[in-house]
Amino acid sequence: MSLPQTQLLSHSGLSILRGWILETASQFLLFGIHVTLSVVVLCLAMRKGVFKSKARVGLALFTIVMILLSLLAAILNTESIIVQIPHGFDLGQIIPLRAMAMSLNLIVGLNFAISDVVVVWRAWVLFPGSRIVKIALSVCLVGSFAGVVLEGDIAAKGFKNNLNLQSSILIGYKTW
Repeated sequence: MSLPQTQLLSHSGLSILRGWILETASQFLLFGIHVTLSVVVLCLAMRKGVFKSKARVGLALFTIVMILLSLLAAILNTESIIVQIPHGFDLGQIIPLRAMAMSLNLIVGLNFAISDVVVVWRAWVLFPGSRIVKIALSVCLVGSFAGVVLEGDIAAKGFKNNLNLQSSILIGYKTW
């Protein structure tokens, strides 16, 4: 059995390879930060008694699900790069990987949706009697979910940014 012949990479092939390496390295760096912070949150929850309230159990479960979704997204992204490598580095020869791309978009969108629910829940808890706060956060949350479904429409991104801004301002106001 003979080994396949290797060829020197063109300039565009090297650019693509550099981009993939940078993408993978930065993704796993951010994933490591995410895991570290999540483990700290879970340890603090365990220390305070995670099973003492339903809210802490829910937060711990959301944290674990978000870690697993982030890991799955990193694995899928890396796998899509690995699948493309044998097909060459020429931009015209890279095969589209629709199933992986769709799965990756779904996983990332689900992760964003869960994080939005957690942010809204935290603000919601701080304002238990305020109907205006609940309505405003609910409208923004629906818009954020629409953004996940529509995969990043400009209006939906505005809802998501507005949701995070409103929630952060409300949480900051209440804790100040």
